[in-house]
Amino acid sequence: MKRSELTQAERNKLKGYLGFALRKRAYVFGVDDVLNEDKVGVVVSDKELSENSKSKLRNKLRDTEAFELDNVGELVGNSRVKVVGVTDGSLSEAIINTLTKQLK
Repeated sequence: MKRSELTQAERNKLKGYLGFALRKRAYVFGVDDVLNEDKVGVVVSDKELSENSKSKLRNKLRDTEAFELDNVGELVGNSRVKVVGVTDGSLSEAIINTLTKQLK
């Protein structure tokens, strides 16, 4: 998983993309649901996620882009959420572009 620190503008952009995914119902929350979903395009997890859960995600989602951020639950409006998987291809691509541009 790639660690990423975001500016407030980038965080707002990501929050918007995740908001679109929520409205489209193109998302899954939680490690088990992300692992059981076949068409996850990108995974965004919280830095506070347990090592066991991170290991499960790494092992199962080797070909899926995954990023680690602070306070993922805040981005989706639910503080208990630690992992979000986006299933819409174009939204996944937009999220990946936003987060990888930030890493360069």
